[in-house]
Amino acid sequence: MVTCSDEKWPIVYIHVDGAPTLEDLHIYLSACDKWLSREEPFGVVYNQINAEIAEKNESKEVHKLENEWKNQNKSRFTQYCFGIACVIDSIKLLQKSQIIIAKSIPNTFGCPGMAFGTIAEAQKWLESSDRFASGSICPRYPPTPTLAKSPNVGRKLSSAIAFTPFEQ
Repeated sequence: MVTCSDEKWPIVYIHVDGAPTLEDLHIYLSACDKWLSREEPFGVVYNQINAEIAEKNESKEVHKLENEWKNQNKSRFTQYCFGIACVIDSIKLLQKSQIIIAKSIPNTFGCPGMAFGTIAEAQKWLESSDRFASGSICPRYPPTPTLAKSPNVGRKLSSAIAFTPFEQ
């Protein structure tokens, strides 16, 4: 079962109990389309309830359709989504997923992603995002190089460039 909510915009919530069915997939992808069509920055709390059951019962068809949708919409997520916080109710799966999610969300959606054990932790992380505070839309992820304030500015351009990482 899936429920989606944008009552606390710009943070939206997707609650998934167990493995999503095709109907569940259509519900939450429709919600994502709606949020992306607003063309405003937002963050996602993806709350996976009964995570161990979901992992064992995932439908290949649902997985395939979900991946196709993600590929078609990555550029929109990159532009408008300031982060995806995955809440996993299984300590075992949370520990296993933390590194995977931190790497896969940026690759899949083009925005930062982290795994948490509680919704409160997920919300706090999203609210700490610079893009949440500023309401700005980022044209790409990761950020582009910016000139650093350095005494070496003027010597060599390469020594004056620094990357500004997302705050996590």
